[in-house]
Amino acid sequence: MKKREAKINKEELRLKIKELGMSKSQFARLVGVDITTVFKWLKGQVPVPKYAEVCLGVMSERCPTCKRLYEFK
Repeated sequence: MKKREAKINKEELRLKIKELGMSKSQFARLVGVDITTVFKWLKGQVPVPKYAEVCLGVMSERCPTCKRLYEFK
């Protein structure tokens, strides 16, 4: 089965993480991957998966449930 890639690129991913005030390690925990995976996405070595984009969208909406689960600030 083919993995679904996100529509965002590495620069957009970097900007979204920064806009949310999250560290790269916090984002890695949020999406359930190792920090090295996030670094690979940010370097463009591996495409950003759709589930990472969905997590960013949820956090951008300031989902109250997510905010309680992940105290980023």
